[in-house]
Amino acid sequence: MKTKMHNGSRLLSLLLAVVLVFTLTVPVLAAEKPQDMNLRIAVMSDLHYLSPDMIADTEDFEHAFNSDRKLLKESSSVLREMLERVRADKPDILLVSGDLTKDGEQECHAALAKQLQQLQQDVPGLKIYVINGNHDIRNYNAKNFNTADGKAVPATRTEPEDFKRIYDFVYSDPTVIATFTPAEGNKAGGLSYVARPVEGLTVIAMDTCRYSSDNTSIGDDEHETSGAISADLEKWVIEQTAAAKARGDLVIGLEHHGLVPHFDVQPTILPMYLVNGYERIAQEYADAGMSVVFTGHMHAVDIAAMTTKAGNTFYDIETGSALTYPCPVRFVDLRRSTVGGETNTYMSVSTKTHIGPIHYTDPATGVAYVIDDLTEYAREFGFTTAMLKTVAGDFVKSFFGKYLPNDTWPVTKIVANIDQIIDDVAAIPIAEGNNLLDFANWIYRCNLAGEDDGNYPAWVQSGIDQLKSGALLDQVLDIVAKDAFGRGSVLFTKFQGLFTKYLKSQLNDLLVKIVVSMSVDNNCPDDNDKTILLEGSNAQVRLLPVTGSSAATTQAYVQGDTATVFLTSNVNGQRILPGETGTYTLDTNGAYTLVVTRSGYVGQKLDVIAGENSKSITVKLEKAPESSHNDILQPGDWPLFRADSNNNGVVSAPTPITAEDAVLVWANKVGEGYGASAASCPIIAGGYLYAYARNKLLKIDKDTGAVVGEGTMVTSSSFAINSPTYADGMIFVALSGGRIQAFDAESLESLWVYTDPLGGQPNCPIAYADGYIYTGFWNSETKQANFACLSVTDEDATKTNEAKLPTWTYTHNGFYWAGAYACENFVLVTTDDGDSGYTTGYGSVLSLDPKTGVLLDQLKATNVGDLRSSVCYDPATDAYYFTSKGGDLYQVRTNEDGTFVKGSLNRLHLDNGGNNNNTPPMSTSTPVIHNGRAYIGVSGVSQFGAYSGHNMTVVDLESFSIAYTVPTQGYPQTSGVLTTAYMEETGCVYVYFFDNFTPGKLRVLEDKPGQTEVSLKTMETYTASGKTETYTTPYNIFTPSGAQAQYAICSPIMDEYGTIYFKNDSAYLMAVGSTIERIEVTKLPDKTTYNVKDTFDPTGMQVTAYYANGKTRDVTKYVTWSKNPLKASDTDFQITFPYAMYQNRENSETLEMEYGVHCDKPMTTLTLTIGDQSEVKYGDVNGNGKIDSTDAAIVYRYANGKYQLSADQLLAADVNGDGVVNTTDAALIYRVANGKLSKFPVEQ
Repeated sequence: MKTKMHNGSRLLSLLLAVVLVFTLTVPVLAAEKPQDMNLRIAVMSDLHYLSPDMIADTEDFEHAFNSDRKLLKESSSVLREMLERVRADKPDILLVSGDLTKDGEQECHAALAKQLQQLQQDVPGLKIYVINGNHDIRNYNAKNFNTADGKAVPATRTEPEDFKRIYDFVYSDPTVIATFTPAEGNKAGGLSYVARPVEGLTVIAMDTCRYSSDNTSIGDDEHETSGAISADLEKWVIEQTAAAKARGDLVIGLEHHGLVPHFDVQPTILPMYLVNGYERIAQEYADAGMSVVFTGHMHAVDIAAMTTKAGNTFYDIETGSALTYPCPVRFVDLRRSTVGGETNTYMSVSTKTHIGPIHYTDPATGVAYVIDDLTEYAREFGFTTAMLKTVAGDFVKSFFGKYLPNDTWPVTKIVANIDQIIDDVAAIPIAEGNNLLDFANWIYRCNLAGEDDGNYPAWVQSGIDQLKSGALLDQVLDIVAKDAFGRGSVLFTKFQGLFTKYLKSQLNDLLVKIVVSMSVDNNCPDDNDKTILLEGSNAQVRLLPVTGSSAATTQAYVQGDTATVFLTSNVNGQRILPGETGTYTLDTNGAYTLVVTRSGYVGQKLDVIAGENSKSITVKLEKAPESSHNDILQPGDWPLFRADSNNNGVVSAPTPITAEDAVLVWANKVGEGYGASAASCPIIAGGYLYAYARNKLLKIDKDTGAVVGEGTMVTSSSFAINSPTYADGMIFVALSGGRIQAFDAESLESLWVYTDPLGGQPNCPIAYADGYIYTGFWNSETKQANFACLSVTDEDATKTNEAKLPTWTYTHNGFYWAGAYACENFVLVTTDDGDSGYTTGYGSVLSLDPKTGVLLDQLKATNVGDLRSSVCYDPATDAYYFTSKGGDLYQVRTNEDGTFVKGSLNRLHLDNGGNNNNTPPMSTSTPVIHNGRAYIGVSGVSQFGAYSGHNMTVVDLESFSIAYTVPTQGYPQTSGVLTTAYMEETGCVYVYFFDNFTPGKLRVLEDKPGQTEVSLKTMETYTASGKTETYTTPYNIFTPSGAQAQYAICSPIMDEYGTIYFKNDSAYLMAVGSTIERIEVTKLPDKTTYNVKDTFDPTGMQVTAYYANGKTRDVTKYVTWSKNPLKASDTDFQITFPYAMYQNRENSETLEMEYGVHCDKPMTTLTLTIGDQSEVKYGDVNGNGKIDSTDAAIVYRYANGKYQLSADQLLAADVNGDGVVNTTDAALIYRVANGKLSKFPVEQ
């Protein structure tokens, strides 16, 4: 709030400091010894200073203010108070990361420079380093609003030379040791420089702005918002960094634009706030030795990090604007010391906000005010309807003024409509008296203040839920159509139809991503309280001594992040955990095994005897070789068991939804039966299928089913129930005997093998997160087994089967089909119940620390039965789901620290019609969750009895009750997959499951919210014990037949074309895809003219397939044709796509299905010209028995499109035999006719 001066000032508000401390352990790469340091650094950004002398209470200034909601009128007073804070703090260095002025007014730069120089005089030894921002140079928006007639006039723009002159006290400072000079004729990057304020520290200030014709997109000397670093500047920065590292310096950067994205969708929606090519440049800077860059531009308080393939971590510390919420100043304590040859650099960053009181006089009105709390005052300067109307009005006037004549649709009417739209949209109610404008401001402010921790107030969560459901966008679109076109008008209807059919789903998905990304920080969360260590050349783990002969304290740390210490007793194999003080209590003379690991490093294993000599142990981890395994992942790939880490199996692929549109594309038998030689479920990586069978890992062409590569596994994989897992250029396979083997994804060369000490069947999917994999093993119903975490790092590139050390293991009742959900803060996994059968014991859901394996929390199931499904996460309900063999669906929620929310465990008992505890409606099907519905496969009273109560169950999550069930022939024992591809067209989702009963039918369930019975169905008749019954089942879209018919325990997967891949107990891998409606030759081959007995040459030909689902595809490399010599009758030459086997056929009256219906191979014809070579007189095109200039003239005219030739004439004209008639042939004929050539090339 602000109050007039004569009312007196309020009490000084408490100064809130948000402190982030992180440790930077700097690698010693230099010949010189690193210098010790203890420095204090102040950081400011985006001052946007506007001199009070240039402000007036005019319409032009009000328009400018509404277009840009900064504290412009207050800027002089805010700057004065912030510099007072810096002055009182007496730092060693002040960094200012750009946008020093509102719009590059030279008068404002001069006034600011004067204040900075005064600060430098007042603080002894203070070094000030500034860099320009996108507003500062050559900005046509530079205006003076204080004029006699009230009309804004251009202010003096600042050129690069002016900037250097005005800030000469920076550029001429003795600590500035180098400046960048662009190539002759260029200006870009020319304000960059290097400073060395003290020994041991180098600051590289980089001019990343686009204001010069040599790097603007318009090729003009005018500023742009986006940033760029020229190749010359990039090279110079790397060279300067290398030179600084050679001096033993810590290197920090200073620039305006970001080098690391600060929220997930920033590169998509706001790429102009990042430097062009930021990913590559950040990696190069980090690998050269730069540790940190201080940036601005986004007006947000945030820290983001990235780690290069070489293992170097790079931090982008972004400081918010002084003139927008929360109006921060950062202070950094930089301490560097070297002890015992080990150099540590600590950087503590604190963010000061809530500055006040600030006394200022409004330069527009002359009224004096006091701002008690700057942060709270700035909170009110977010989005307003006035601002939105100004911005939208300017855009409409510009756009329609440029593209439409004013009498087409008067601009004033459009602006008026937009004003009404903005008023109505802003007022959409959310909850608790808040509207959509309040919601937008809350998301915006939490991102600006670095408070994007996902802890939403209830009303904000309601807004997010409304957005995710699409309800909010529905209201917005309805208001836009109503206000712009009038409800019920033709344009209103067209507008609604346009968005409903084409854009609504994509727009809503983007809005959800923006809101969630801006309010949940997935990169360096808890910006204000986090400990981080930068990468270095090695890592250490120490056991430090304490008093007593049987205790030791552990501190595990590495340059970059903490390592994991895993200490176990050699007597019983149990893990030893430290107490609250970090003290390990050990038995004197007891034998222990110490394992220390960290992703990117070579793990170490030591035998320890507890006693006096082992109270202090140092373990040095060497950096692993840089990975040579290329990341092959492509859009549309399916790298994990359930596609992604949410384990939810929800995709947007256009899969077939009717039998006539589904066809078995190929089937390839790669294994045998369902035992150790069985085929596994597949995954997709790099456009290839990966599966395993017998003792081979297979790489398979997903378009043909052909095996194109093999890797040898050290053993088989028991029942081959699960799929491999892809991550970081590697394939991971769980094998019998408690093993996991890693392979290079491209070569299929073995990399390492893990063998678990407790062994067990490998029945769990392998989860991946942040450089680690997680999976469990199973020994029996009653024996315990391990859940293991492994670093994926290939620690020794010279060995193919090196023994992998576990990062940690957790021992429990056993893990069967229990795929983990893994994220940064916790890993969730379910367990068996520890008892025989599934009617007595209770399974558990565990929450484990992903780095240490320490149990964070545990919940026991509230009903009997093993918990044998993956844990899936649904962002819309922010809940986790799993099923049990006791017949239940569970839902649970977690806190951010991985503990379970008290009272959040919900259970729904499923139904198979039996109502018998001995034959429960068991489920091992990982739930599919979407749009408030859950989809689950449920067993009947007889697990392997046909139509014994097996069903697909649909659950309404709002009421947490069964919406309806649909019977199936067999138990849908594995997980389903849901596609949203047809939501706009049908309003429905489609969920695919398999029956685990021969022949292994693939079914699809059509569903939408509110539905209470099956809509898309197949009628099936079954006779048992002389009794025939008919069942209404989910739609049977495809049925394996003949050799492919078998039980099916497989979760289907899909690619971007909607093709479904799977296996069953026949050991065939199969692909069911959309029917090809036709193929066409969309580009003719280079040669279409042939003689009899020639063979067809496809060079240059392109063949395109057109699918029933609307997809098109280049299938040239897969088509076939006759390889036989051509006959004169082969003018209609057949091209065939050979991959189509059989499909189901529905009886439209009875809704019954016929299986194994043969499909014709798609084909097309190509028109060829074929003549008899023995009768051809080359060159005699007109057939008069002579070769003369007339023949040459005819060919010239044909080549220029002015004459038509018959098939025989084409043969005679093709005198060089290349299959094409053109001017080259005409020239050859002319030369023969004039005696300059005796024979044509075709005759030689």
